[in-house]
Amino acid sequence: MSGQSGAPEPEDVTRLVAERLNVGDAAGLAALYEPQAVLAYPADRPVTGREAIQAIYQQMADAGVKFAIETPLPTVRFEDLALTS
Repeated sequence: MSGQSGAPEPEDVTRLVAERLNVGDAAGLAALYEPQAVLAYPADRPVTGREAIQAIYQQMADAGVKFAIETPLPTVRFEDLALTS
């Protein structure tokens, strides 16, 4: 499953996170992040980089965590940045 690419549009991120976690694809989920992204989960122990982010999501997948697929809220855009829900 790994080897998947990022989201074509910011609005796709929420759905792709849920889909990839729900099938246990932590590598594909981590591919949605920039190489040196920071994941503040858990909030008191943020991790940096795709490898560390993949490890967090792998722990969640191994624990059987599943995300519901919801309709995302509108995306806020400013220049080349987008804030999604």
